[in-house]
Amino acid sequence: MAKKKYSPNFHCVNEAQKKAIRASYARKNSFTLYPRDKRHFRGHKDNVNGKIKYHPNYVFGETKDKYYSYGVTEEQKYDKKHNNYPLLENPNRTDKNNKYKKSYIHKKSRNDYKSNYSNMYSDYVLHPDDKKYIDDKIDKKYLTEKKDK
Repeated sequence: MAKKKYSPNFHCVNEAQKKAIRASYARKNSFTLYPRDKRHFRGHKDNVNGKIKYHPNYVFGETKDKYYSYGVTEEQKYDKKHNNYPLLENPNRTDKNNKYKKSYIHKKSRNDYKSNYSNMYSDYVLHPDDKKYIDDKIDKKYLTEKKDK
């Protein structure tokens, strides 16, 4: 049996073709950053010791099939090297005892399929100072002009 021949890498014929391909890719993967007042909390599906649990995430943007978010946790460290950002108040307002539990938000954003997120959490609210810090961080990362390579 003869080996299957693979076609060589694709090369654009001219700059117009290259520009059209880039535009098509950008439309397909267009990222929408929510305005500051539309950012919200949703539960993210995680597998914890073989059980499915939903952990709160601060959602700030989306593409056609994914959400972009920062995870909220009660752990001080993300892993051995990275610290989480401490929040002034626990965003969970349902339980009065939770108000005094220390909570943190991840410094690293996550993007995952929309099917892995639950409905909006209306009872989660960030302290105004925390919200300003996180929203400024999001705007700095996603609204700054990136240099074309």
